[in-house]
Amino acid sequence: MKIGAGSVVVKDVPPNVTVVGIPGKVVQRKNCERDRLYKVRQESLPDPLMETLTELCNAIDSMEKRIETLEGMLKK
Repeated sequence: MKIGAGSVVVKDVPPNVTVVGIPGKVVQRKNCERDRLYKVRQESLPDPLMETLTELCNAIDSMEKRIETLEGMLKK
């Protein structure tokens, strides 16, 4: 088993796998019977930083709309 730097593994993982991300996700699995490695393309690996930034931007947009609505109600 390999665990990527900065990954957070929150549950048991099977042997012969590579885990990355927060929470940890299996991105590579080695088939011991055939000694074949199933690889995942680099661009399809999870990006926890981008996911967090997207969530924060969505929350900010939602709060800005709510503030505009409340300000409009106060002006009436």
